[in-house]
Formats: sequence, C-alpha cells, structure tokens
Amino acid sequence: MKQNYGAYQGFIFEKTAAEFLWKTMPFHFTKLGRWWHKDIEIDLIALNEEQKEIFFFECKWKQLKEETARRILEKLKQKSKYVDWHKDKRKEHYGLIAKQVENKGNLQKEGYMVFDLDDFCQP
Repeated sequence: MKQNYGAYQGFIFEKTAAEFLWKTMPFHFTKLGRWWHKDIEIDLIALNEEQKEIFFFECKWKQLKEETARRILEKLKQKSKYVDWHKDKRKEHYGLIAKQVENKGNLQKEGYMVFDLDDFCQP
C-alpha cells in the first residue's frame, strides 16, 4: 500500500478535479473524461460540442513551481495535437489543476485555466 499510495492520491485527485470542473466552471461542456492514444495521455478533456470548444487539462497532485507548470502546459499543447476532434474548426483551451501552483495568476493572465486546492475551497 505504501508503495502505491502516491499514485492512488493522484487518481483520487484527478476524480476530484473532474468533479470540481463539472460543478464550478463558468463554461458549458457536454462531455468530460480522460483521453489516451497509444502512449499519449491527457488527464481530462472537456467538450462543448455546440460551440466546438475543447478544454485540455493536466492534473498533478504536486506543488508546482511556475516554471514546471509552464513546461506541463507546453507539453499538454503538444499532446493536444493528437486529439482528432474537429481538428481544424475547434477553439482550444489549456489548463492545469494541481495541489498548489506558484504564481498561478501569471499563468491565468496569459489565458491558461490554472487551479489549485485554494480554488476548491472557494464559495
């Protein structure tokens, strides 16, 4: 149990993050779930099928420095190219949900959807 506890916490956090998105996001989406193809995996993808919008999220049960968060978001952009849903006609959004994100406001100002546990506790 001790050996796999970190992975278990990550799995539970991903489920909690999905629930957070369903309940609190100001955008409308019709589907939400994990996506993978061969060795490429994206933790959460949310679709707004009417508006052809797609939201890509990575979930990390870690405290992240801003630089690390930026690397994760850049890698997410690369992985999103493999998702073949209205590829040329969609509006893409990128996000990160983590235990804690240093300077998340800087990333939010750049258009990223970045959340951490502080956001989970907001009324």
